[in-house]
Amino acid sequence: MKTENKELSINEIDELIEKLIQLKENKEDETQTSDLISFSEAGKILSCGRNSLYAFCRFKKILMTSKNNLNFPYQKFINWNYFTVVEKEYLKRDGKPVIKYAVYFTQLGFQKIKEMYLKEFENER
Repeated sequence: MKTENKELSINEIDELIEKLIQLKENKEDETQTSDLISFSEAGKILSCGRNSLYAFCRFKKILMTSKNNLNFPYQKFINWNYFTVVEKEYLKRDGKPVIKYAVYFTQLGFQKIKEMYLKEFENER
């Protein structure tokens, strides 16, 4: 078997480094969100659906209702470790980067909200 030694140019090395960095960041993102629960998942667990859960959290003043911050938790709930906000960067079709934010329940936060939700609707179940 013949092996071929190929010297890489600086540009090729830079591209490889960028790809490795991106792979590492993607893996870290997966690890960061593995313990977190999305509103969709939480809604399914509570058998109420995502939109109803959002409405419940807004009604209870857990999530903001202003147009710019719709469905973002108030800071005290983030400080209490009920929620975490994850920043994700996407590329548009034209190649421009866009930053989006996703709100997730922590394990503690889901347990607290679940208790509140079940207590609120215990007579209906």
